[in-house]
Amino acid sequence: MTPECGLDTLLRKNAMDLASQVKWLQALNERLIALNEQLAQQRSADQEERRELLDLVRELSRNLFQAKPLPPPPRTPRADLQEPPPDDPPPEFSSEAAIIPSGAEFPDSANPKDLSRLFMSPTAVSRKSAPSISSPGLSSKLPEFTDFEFFPEDRRKV
Repeated sequence: MTPECGLDTLLRKNAMDLASQVKWLQALNERLIALNEQLAQQRSADQEERRELLDLVRELSRNLFQAKPLPPPPRTPRADLQEPPPDDPPPEFSSEAAIIPSGAEFPDSANPKDLSRLFMSPTAVSRKSAPSISSPGLSSKLPEFTDFEFFPEDRRKV
């Protein structure tokens, strides 16, 4: 192979590479031109929409300043729309402060006699006057208790 043949082949190959690169660049340029046209159309549509919106805002602001103020709402609501007020509000919604007793209004609660009176009926029941409860099933299951454990007032009598 002569050096001239190698150079000629190389030149032809480079020319083909250049031709394919030119074709690729032309296709890319056409694509960029099409995208640019799309962007220009979109920008034009956006500007038109912006103009329409600005005109609408101007119209609304003019109408707002020319509009008469609304009449005030009626002072007394219609009777047929009113709900009857509740009888007593629940305590958790009461506006009054809760009254907490200080303890001074109660008698001395440390006295056991006073405490036992709280739990006694007005007429003291003695063991002798209490009705007898007998059940064969319960007597075997319950341990025996003295009368004094159930009726402490009988202890004082003994």
